[in-house]
Amino acid sequence: MNRTLATLPAVLAAALTLTLGACEQQATTNETPPTRETDPSRQPEEARPMTAPTAQIADRIKANDWSVLDDPSAVTPDHAPAIATVLETGDDQTRELAVLALEKAGGAEAKATLYKSLDDEADMVRAAAARAVRSGATTDDLGELSIRISHRDPYVREQVALTLGDLGEPNAVQWIRQRHAEEDRDAPRHAQSLALAKLGDNEHRKLYLDRLEAESPRAVVKALEDYRYLRDERMLPKVAATLSDERDAIDVGPSHGKLVIRVCDVAVNVLDDVLAHPFDFEVNGAKRYKGTELAEAKQKSRR
Repeated sequence: MNRTLATLPAVLAAALTLTLGACEQQATTNETPPTRETDPSRQPEEARPMTAPTAQIADRIKANDWSVLDDPSAVTPDHAPAIATVLETGDDQTRELAVLALEKAGGAEAKATLYKSLDDEADMVRAAAARAVRSGATTDDLGELSIRISHRDPYVREQVALTLGDLGEPNAVQWIRQRHAEEDRDAPRHAQSLALAKLGDNEHRKLYLDRLEAESPRAVVKALEDYRYLRDERMLPKVAATLSDERDAIDVGPSHGKLVIRVCDVAVNVLDDVLAHPFDFEVNGAKRYKGTELAEAKQKSRR
């Protein structure tokens, strides 16, 4: 209590103390409320100050710290704007890391930046962006993908075609057919044919099934590997028929060793993957399967 209050009678001093306290409280409650300009939470996303963790993520990417991809909680959609700035200034390797971080971050802003990165000057960045777009694509992306089906980069065209096939949108058939008729590079042309087969195009379904009966064992193996993408049950009987093809096909031996597996062995590996591991025996990519194992594979591949 100050000197003035001490000279007053006790009751009057107490009343004056309560009054002063109420005035102080009123002054506190009458402080100017935060506005759009002073409250970061009410500002547009691009105007908000970068938080320390967000800035740290951008700094780690600029420093080419690839371990940022190993932490499952390190990158979130909120980090996308900061990561996008790295794509404007970083070298090729740093921009590739930024693209992978955007894939990990997810969200609408990250996806929009990934589409822009399909036009990056470095092929390694474009390739990473194409794979990232494919991993997160939905039917909402059909408009963007329909434009990129004719991208200048053949690898991007390849990945876009496979993505359209994955999405299962019937309208994509006409886009892919048109591009396939103009395509002059083998890899994207092959991807376009597979995508059309997956979308139910009869001409390209037949082309695929004919490959399963090719004279060359290696050609049959390539067709079998493509079934990992197609995963079409209607094609399963023809794929399963290759379990009877015991011709030597490819050498899978490590280093200078030699270990040749047959067409039927590759068929087991592919079918085990596509059918979600239905076989009771051990499956690996460098194994010649026993007769009893091939018999089980044939029985469990019937539909």
